[in-house]
Amino acid sequence: MKVKKILVSVVLFTAVFFLIIETDIVTTAAQKALLLCATSVIPALFPFFVLTGLMVNCGTITSVGNFFVPIADKLFKISGTGAVVFVIGILCGYPTGAKVISELNLSGRLTKEESERLLAFCNNSGPLFVIGAVGCGMLGNKNLGIVIYCIHVISAVITGVFLSLFAKEQERKIVINEVNLSFGEAFTESVENAVKSILNVCGYVVFFGCVVAVLKPYIPGVFINSLFEVTVGAKDIISSGLKLDDMMTLLSGTIGFGGVCVYFQIKGATAKAKLSTACYLFGKVLQMTVSMALMKIYLMLNRDVTVFAPSIQIHQVSGASCVIMIIFLMCAVFTLRRLTKKY
Repeated sequence: MKVKKILVSVVLFTAVFFLIIETDIVTTAAQKALLLCATSVIPALFPFFVLTGLMVNCGTITSVGNFFVPIADKLFKISGTGAVVFVIGILCGYPTGAKVISELNLSGRLTKEESERLLAFCNNSGPLFVIGAVGCGMLGNKNLGIVIYCIHVISAVITGVFLSLFAKEQERKIVINEVNLSFGEAFTESVENAVKSILNVCGYVVFFGCVVAVLKPYIPGVFINSLFEVTVGAKDIISSGLKLDDMMTLLSGTIGFGGVCVYFQIKGATAKAKLSTACYLFGKVLQMTVSMALMKIYLMLNRDVTVFAPSIQIHQVSGASCVIMIIFLMCAVFTLRRLTKKY
């Protein structure tokens, strides 16, 4: 324990030292991160946080989760409560899924094993971040954001299916709608939670934006830098001047992994429940790998994509190839589940 404290103290003093000698770099990085939050993150995420909060508080997501219980059980071997978490995880963005998982575990509605497995594929970037902040805000192209988000969701599904192969048999719990808030109470609580969530997200964006700026001279490569914080990392990849194939592949992998920043958010959200994050890290590495592979496949099927500097303009994006890929992958998933059912 003393060695750990000494190590943490050394790291913190080193960080303060770099902060002092690199004040100009840190200040500039903080300004850029704040501008990024004001122009991309907040406009894309805040309204969505409010609406998804309303969906949770009014019981809408619970109803949707109940509807998908049979599919979730077949695909992921999760309970009805877990189905709700999956719906929240793909809609609400980091780290909402982890917060919900922790709360449900503490209330006894999720087992420890299921909770830790859910962490690995029920914490994902929300559609408004990927489509709004990254697609519209950074890439200047909504279609690209939609493609990235579809691949992001498919990779999460594949990750969940793979982990389900190692799941233990357990009792399937029934999801009960326990929401008793009026619309006024639900709206007020949703806005308050959205403000807290957006401040939390922006705080991490600014801090890790400064960390990346200080480490850049010592750790070359946009992909390495993007492992720290997904928002700053995405911006870094897009402005790096890479070819479209490389840029989109790295971008898809970065969003699939989430970054060290998201990992610390997950650790904080699950601290009270004392959930292990080992499965989460494995799942995120797997999702990152799958996301990059799927993006490569998509780009090979869409060679008519044209890029013009300095802005990215997609003149033709074939949706047919994406649909074919999705159908093929889902058929493969169901086949895999059937073949391994006896286990």
